[in-house]
Amino acid sequence: MSQLGCPCGNTVKDNVVPCPTEGRLLRDEDGEGFELAMCREIVALFDARDSGRRDEWVRTALGEQYPVEVDDAGVVSDLMSKHILALDLAVSECSSCGRLFVQRENFEGELVVYSPDEPGYKRLLAARNRASS
Repeated sequence: MSQLGCPCGNTVKDNVVPCPTEGRLLRDEDGEGFELAMCREIVALFDARDSGRRDEWVRTALGEQYPVEVDDAGVVSDLMSKHILALDLAVSECSSCGRLFVQRENFEGELVVYSPDEPGYKRLLAARNRASS
C-alpha cells in the first residue's frame, strides 16, 4: 500500500519491514485449498528430487529463471509464497485510531475500512513477540 490517508488524519505507511501495521488475510474458505495445494507441491518436489528431475520440476513450478541451486527448504518457502500471494488480502491498521483497511480483492486497490468500537491503536497486526501489553 505504501501510504494511505486515514479519515482520522493519520498517514498509514508500510515503509518499514517488518511492518507492525501491515498484515495478510487468508479467507477461511481458501485455507483448505491452500493447504492441499501446498501438500501436493511438496510431495511433487520430493518425488521429482528422488527421480532425478528436481531442476526441471523447479523451473516448471517457479519459472525458467528460478535459480535451481536454492535448497529444498527455500523452494518450499517460495512455493508457499506463490500460493499465498494468489489468495491473500492486504490489511493495514492505523497507528492512531486503529481503523483496519482491508483489500476487497487480491491484487486490487479498493479497500474496505473497519472502525473499532473502542478507538485506538491495538497493534493487532504487530508480531506477537514484539507487541507491548
